Amino acid sequence: MRVLFLSYTARPNHGSEPGNSWRTAEALANHGHQITLLTQSNNEADISNYLRQAKSDLRIVYCPSVPIKFFWNRGLLGVYVNYLIWNRRVIKMLSKVSIQDYDLVHHFSWGNYWLGSGLRSTKVPLVFGPCGYQGSINLTKKLYGKKWKLEIVRDKLIIYLLTKTPNFRKSISQSSLCISANREAQEKLFQLTGKTSELLMPEISTLRSFPPKNEILARKNLLWVGRFMPRKGVAALLKAFSIVSQQFPDVSLSLIGYGEQSEELRKLTRSLNLHRNVIFLGKVENNEVITQLTKYRSLILPSFRESTGSQILEAASCAVPTVFFDFIGSSTWFNQETSYVVPTGQLKSSNQLIEELANTIKLVLQDDDESYFIKCSNSFQVSVQNSEDQKAKIYSEIYLRALLVDTF
Repeated sequence: MRVLFLSYTARPNHGSEPGNSWRTAEALANHGHQITLLTQSNNEADISNYLRQAKSDLRIVYCPSVPIKFFWNRGLLGVYVNYLIWNRRVIKMLSKVSIQDYDLVHHFSWGNYWLGSGLRSTKVPLVFGPCGYQGSINLTKKLYGKKWKLEIVRDKLIIYLLTKTPNFRKSISQSSLCISANREAQEKLFQLTGKTSELLMPEISTLRSFPPKNEILARKNLLWVGRFMPRKGVAALLKAFSIVSQQFPDVSLSLIGYGEQSEELRKLTRSLNLHRNVIFLGKVENNEVITQLTKYRSLILPSFRESTGSQILEAASCAVPTVFFDFIGSSTWFNQETSYVVPTGQLKSSNQLIEELANTIKLVLQDDDESYFIKCSNSFQVSVQNSEDQKAKIYSEIYLRALLVDTF
């Protein structure tokens, strides 16, 4: 099938959405589809460097990025505005090409329904997604600090502004098939538009062999991976770990990442007297993160908002179970059989949230060998179900359904 695959951010050998977008496009090409990847020109250097060293069947088309000097490139509003402008450039660019050369177009990323698609009005079947969504949780308000106001702005912007725009309405109505990344996104899309959608985890796992049982049971310490920003909950994790360390003084917590809260979190670590137990590893290349994961008993992901959490699937591919709050989108795909899910339904304060996180981490360290090993095995099976080959097959079936929908 000839597919135009739109990915705002697609970069080989990267983690998170950029790397996942590239790997999905390559998986589809390896599965026999003729994939034309349409992405922003900011990704050209990374893609060119990769293609000089590796063979790829992808055809690449670049749409000019928004100049950084035109608008700020960081911050909530700046990111949204830059994307919306680029989206309009895509629509204008496609008006000058023969879109009929493609059997189907797929808007893969950004994974957000509310910002609309640059592939609308293409007059060929359009697949939109997987797109994620998670609303803000009042229980985390005090843990955000001053950033909570931005969370409220984000929710209002999405529900009361972006969803009222013709761009959003047209993108949804003109899609042959929509894909949601979690149940909350699926429910919200239906609530706002009446549009049903497929449910599919966006991320692709790197398939590995299951590690020996003795290696799995020898794991002791804990790991966090991500960006140091309020919604990732690292400050809450440090406070919870200070409770855990009183009972488990020999256990360490390693932090891989960087971001706006770097210095603030280092100060908090010192004030909690955790400088001997908490290790800041800084920014680490994506391949090295996978190597690091194999050494730890659990990945701790105390995010207050995540559509899916790509780190959880990365950990699962190493047979490492994850700790996360039950209200994030990851609960669509992972549960108590595969993970250590922090129950929050009866909690009434941020302090209780931290205490429950600490209790769940203690459970990771106290769990008997057989129960822990079963979770490791179950989480690994989720990664097997989300390998490149499996995902390519699933998308191929979705493409066929989209063609049938567009026929009627």
